[in-house]
Amino acid sequence: AARNVGAAAARGQYLWFVDSDDTVDRTTVARAVRSLRSTGSDLAVFAYRRFNSTRSWGPALWIRQLHEKDRPGIDPRNLPEIGVNAVAWSKIYRRSFWQAHGFSFEVGARYEDQPVSAAVYATAKRIDVLGAVLYHWRDREDGSSISQQVGRPDDLAARRHAARTSLAVLRGAGADGLAQARRLQLLANDLPASAAELAGASDAYWDEMAGAVIDLVAGLPPADWAQLPAHHAGLQYLLARGDRGDRGDRAAARRYVAAGGLDVARLTTVRVGHEICAVLPADDLPIAVRALAPRQRRLTLVATHLAWRTPGVLEISGIAAPSRMAPADADAPPNAALIPVGTDPAVSAVPLELTWDDAVDATEFLANPAHAVGRQTFHTVIDADAAGLVPGGDYALAFTIAAGAYRDTTTLTRVSLPDGIRPPETAVSPAGRRLTWRRLNLMSLGLAVRE
Repeated sequence: AARNVGAAAARGQYLWFVDSDDTVDRTTVARAVRSLRSTGSDLAVFAYRRFNSTRSWGPALWIRQLHEKDRPGIDPRNLPEIGVNAVAWSKIYRRSFWQAHGFSFEVGARYEDQPVSAAVYATAKRIDVLGAVLYHWRDREDGSSISQQVGRPDDLAARRHAARTSLAVLRGAGADGLAQARRLQLLANDLPASAAELAGASDAYWDEMAGAVIDLVAGLPPADWAQLPAHHAGLQYLLARGDRGDRGDRAAARRYVAAGGLDVARLTTVRVGHEICAVLPADDLPIAVRALAPRQRRLTLVATHLAWRTPGVLEISGIAAPSRMAPADADAPPNAALIPVGTDPAVSAVPLELTWDDAVDATEFLANPAHAVGRQTFHTVIDADAAGLVPGGDYALAFTIAAGAYRDTTTLTRVSLPDGIRPPETAVSPAGRRLTWRRLNLMSLGLAVRE
């Protein structure tokens, strides 16, 4: 592998495996090296986004959650979700660390960065997780990159090999927490991309999918099923049903796919006791399998109006509606607050008063248009002086919804203003607070308050 040759020839203090057709942020090296010099950690890990010739798009939810804030000098075994960042080019290593442990990429294998990332996380004493997007991953229009071969049996076999090898590395190092978290990540994030190709797929592809699922769900505790997206958990449960040998309940799984079980736009829910469960096209699925995953209970939260009513008084309107859950399954409309982000813990949350109507059509924002019912447009006014916003504080706009046994909080990350309308600029309140609406981190938009 070219990366192995490069690592062996390197003479500098640090290693970074950059793909030749990608681009990098001009501050990446400076930020990573500055952090590593400060902490003495073995490597720095950062977030990435994708792009092509016409557009770019941000990180997936799980990458944004991992990189929500800087986490310098952390033991990776105390951050099991780190395994979701498993690509080669999102890390800058101390070369001495790399050489001391003899890391190398498997020659001739696809997805060879995943087992290496697993070995690195299992070995490192400390890592720096940077709360920033510092790498730009090209999505080739001709579909020629390895990660774009989803839908081919050999690609799924390669993904399966990488998953098995990664988990074996983690377990062999005694990093059981990292291994369990990685198993759930593979079930929740990686296999669904391959499952999307099952409609009309060959028997060989179905064989690989069934094998991959069986590899991963063996001995999976019931509570962990509830961490998986319900529509994919239903398929995985059918493929792994133990009384059908190594092929699972193939006939039921095919019926499930044909009936639209993987079509999130059709997903609706029903209350079962204190659980919120997906309505899925299969009989006898356990409640834990049908239960919505935490990320499926998040709100769709979009600001569609932002403006200063007067200096220091901000008007905000938008959509706040359940993403995957039928609105009727919520206990009540969401409530909202400004919550402090990365600031002095003495800075308190500020509850907000909301009014609701149906002024904005929620259809274009919701995964299931059928859920765009009722009053889902919120309106609120933030008076920085009256609310006592603390200078030096950063405040995210957060909504919380209660449903059954769950309370889930979502912070605003998206603004969709009419064409030609820009977000509000900095304003100074009558009491002298300098207020700037901006992105606070990868998971939050809100107000930065300064003197």
